[in-house]
Amino acid sequence: MVLVGTAGQDRQSQHFHRNLLLPNKLAKGVCVPYILQVESFVMTIMSRRYEFQADEFGRKLGYSDLLQSALIKLQKDNLSFPVVDWMYSMWNYSHPPVLERLAALKKSD
Repeated sequence: MVLVGTAGQDRQSQHFHRNLLLPNKLAKGVCVPYILQVESFVMTIMSRRYEFQADEFGRKLGYSDLLQSALIKLQKDNLSFPVVDWMYSMWNYSHPPVLERLAALKKSD
């Protein structure tokens, strides 16, 4: 009798755990993409901040003019359009646009 009771409890326990796992899997399936989007945005902001810090470091070393000419040359070589919507740029680009970087370099000079 004890064995039958134990087996019945195991079935109930398995059913109970399956019912708990379903909402958990559903929540992960719904929430994880949004969490990853937020994480990606935070990483993009950090990367852009590091780029501005690197530009500032180059300016402090006295390479502001060379850095500005290098950024312009890279812009021409890559044939990219220099004007970008600030919100699109903030969300999708890990590096700030050249015009923002040049403005930051000129502002700090």
